[in-house]
Amino acid sequence: MSTTIYPKRAPDSDILKFYQDSKGQLWCYTVNGKLGVIYAGQVHHQTMQGYPLKSLNSQIYDIIEYDNKIFVCILSGMYQVTANGFREIHSFQRPHFMKFNDQLLIITIDSVFRYDRGQFNLVTETPHTDRDPKSHIATIDSSWYSYTPNTFKEYTLLEYNLDGSYQQKALPFQIYNVKILDNTLYMFTSEGVYQKSGQHVNKVLDIPIATNLLMDKSQNQWITTYGNGVKRLTPINRMVKMHDHPSGFERVICSDQNVYVIGKTRDTVWRMKGYEDLEVLHTGSRIRDLEELPNGQVTISSEYTNNKIFLDLPNDSILVANGRHMVELYEIHEDSISVNQRVDLPNFNLIKYTIKLDQESLEFINRRGIYRCNIRPPFTTTVVFDIVVPTHAFYNQEDLWVATNGAGIWVLSESDTTRITREENGLSSNYASKILKNENKVWALTASSVDIIQLVDGRIGDVNRVPEMNVKVNDIALFKDQVVMATDDGLYSFRQQEMFVEQSLPKFVIESCISGNEDTPLKDSLLVVNSGVKGFDLTYSTLSLASPLPISYRYRMVSLEAEDPVGWVYTNENQLIMSNLKAASYQLEIQYRHQNMPWTTGASIQVEVLPVWWETLWFRVLLILIASGVITLVSFGVLNFLRARKRQRSEKLFAELRSRKAQLKPHFVFNALNSIRNFMLINDVQKSDSYLTAYSRLMRKVLDLSDQLLIRLSDELDLVRLYLSLEQLRLGHSFDYLVQVADGLDASQLKFPAMITQPFIENAVWHGLREVETGGELLVRVEEINSQIGITIKDNGVGFDLSDQKTNSYGMLIINDKIRLMKETYEFDIQLSVQSRLGEGTEVLITIPKLM
Repeated sequence: MSTTIYPKRAPDSDILKFYQDSKGQLWCYTVNGKLGVIYAGQVHHQTMQGYPLKSLNSQIYDIIEYDNKIFVCILSGMYQVTANGFREIHSFQRPHFMKFNDQLLIITIDSVFRYDRGQFNLVTETPHTDRDPKSHIATIDSSWYSYTPNTFKEYTLLEYNLDGSYQQKALPFQIYNVKILDNTLYMFTSEGVYQKSGQHVNKVLDIPIATNLLMDKSQNQWITTYGNGVKRLTPINRMVKMHDHPSGFERVICSDQNVYVIGKTRDTVWRMKGYEDLEVLHTGSRIRDLEELPNGQVTISSEYTNNKIFLDLPNDSILVANGRHMVELYEIHEDSISVNQRVDLPNFNLIKYTIKLDQESLEFINRRGIYRCNIRPPFTTTVVFDIVVPTHAFYNQEDLWVATNGAGIWVLSESDTTRITREENGLSSNYASKILKNENKVWALTASSVDIIQLVDGRIGDVNRVPEMNVKVNDIALFKDQVVMATDDGLYSFRQQEMFVEQSLPKFVIESCISGNEDTPLKDSLLVVNSGVKGFDLTYSTLSLASPLPISYRYRMVSLEAEDPVGWVYTNENQLIMSNLKAASYQLEIQYRHQNMPWTTGASIQVEVLPVWWETLWFRVLLILIASGVITLVSFGVLNFLRARKRQRSEKLFAELRSRKAQLKPHFVFNALNSIRNFMLINDVQKSDSYLTAYSRLMRKVLDLSDQLLIRLSDELDLVRLYLSLEQLRLGHSFDYLVQVADGLDASQLKFPAMITQPFIENAVWHGLREVETGGELLVRVEEINSQIGITIKDNGVGFDLSDQKTNSYGMLIINDKIRLMKETYEFDIQLSVQSRLGEGTEVLITIPKLM
């Protein structure tokens, strides 16, 4: 099958020839003088340099590049392509170009000229024939070919030499062109493309009215025609389908003259003599293998004959591997065979293939490995290869090549072992079922393809593969100069010398990129999306010279600031629409594939979506600065307001504390004067005097501390002592008191709320110890408790019921209120604990932070 291209964009449908110059431009020219240049995937009517290519209005005979200039020959002369169009160099009759020893020769119908810096020198004259030769000339070394018509359907091929001699050969078809490829002459005729080898002419391509042929790097053949445009033949198109079969073929076995084929259902054997039609040779069931014997007979084995394998031996003998423990040697007669020898081998196992056989030993493959056994006494068996399971093997001189099921192909020599694998050498698969050698190539049938391993001076070279046929290949064999393949679709063949190279990958092309209704160019794989647009449309395609297959795509667009991976999006469309993109930097990756290839990266584009002004960094920084300024101003305002409120609150609290302190003084004075009154009523002048003296000292102390909310603890304890001395005198020494400071505490260095203990001591005396006639005790102890100062006031008086609210004196209410005000004013905690039992006494614990 061929493909026709450029039927509309080419200069004309009657394209004579191709020519490729050093810049990669592909020139195609026509009968009527039109020229076209193919580059960048399109046909142009001007060169890469911008030189115009107007029609010469005459048949173009030849085109050539010499001394960095392009020259063209037409019917009447030689022209040069210049910036101003075509410039005539010299007049000739039907000239043609020829390069010989780096010289440019111009061949006309009767002479040969040498071109040298604008000068033309006569080299030789050519003899005249009965008819003038045509313009198309092909050159080999110092000879060139042309042709001339004899009749409408018969032409003569002419061969000229620089010494003036020539030969001619009559041919039964019209010739349109002649060309040299690989040092071989090709003729493009009305019946197809022919090849001249010596004196023989063979048809190689069945494309009528072909005019020229080129071979690209992927071994595609490009053929120009009269009236049918340009055709392309891929390597797979050049395979020949020898025979069809609805069920396909499983095995193919070749001898020197015959091809044997076993059907996929393994119930029929066909034979093909030479390249003739298949004929049924045998029908049966479960046919496994066959061999053609030296006498022309064919032996067929099946699963019901214990897997017999036949192989020819010297002296017209064959070997039969029969069963698990026996091999048999047979002698071949003209019309029969007879048993020559039987050899019993323990643990023999079934033979799959025989590799090497001589008069002394046999090497074979079974399910465990490759073994060598003696077929002459003593009957011993040795291991040749059992590292992995082998499937097929052969000897290349002294090296043993082994195909394996999953480990590639092994090459074992006396000095080392080499592996040919998919990972290291490009083998299509590590599962190889058969390997064959011919000249400098090894053919390998793998699970994926038919691979060709090149041998260079006995060393392993490149690994190529036969193009995929979209049909399963079951077996291969070599027949004459052909490779024969048994497939599920029939029998195929191609020349062993066919050059298969890896088809070039499809080319991914970005056709257009539109952003904001405007074409947006990609510069160095960078796409810039202007601010406010927020999206783009990307159109792409995949160009392939291989057989057309559906192309699938996938893409992902990842923000360069994102940390989480982004999954692929799969599509069969060749257009990508991105919208509502945030201003950021992205990486867009597009991959493509068809069913016979892995995912391939087509484009990797960095996308920069520019922000609008309110999304820019400077605007954000400015906004942050303004917000920070506003917050700072508001914070200062709020802070000043809170400070003012706190100052007002503090002044209010201090005023309340002072008022509470003022309330304490009349209360204490009332109690003290009441005691003096009692002494005066009982006419105890001495006690009244002592009491008034102590009272005056106490009042003086109170007056000294009246303006202070926090006083030294030592001053607080002095007040306690003065007060208790007054109460002890008033009650007739009915109780004893003790004011105690724990070791390690310096009362003069500690701060304490003024007169906060006085109400508790007063309650201890008036409500606890007053009812005790003798033996009353009052303990005031200062100590450090959990990094705080604790003052314990303990008496052994009558005690009281904590649930009785009437026991709370007015002084206690003032103290509780004072504690609350102190907490709010100084923001420290004052804890008060009262424990009392009727008849046992009361204990009060005041805990405050340690204030210095």
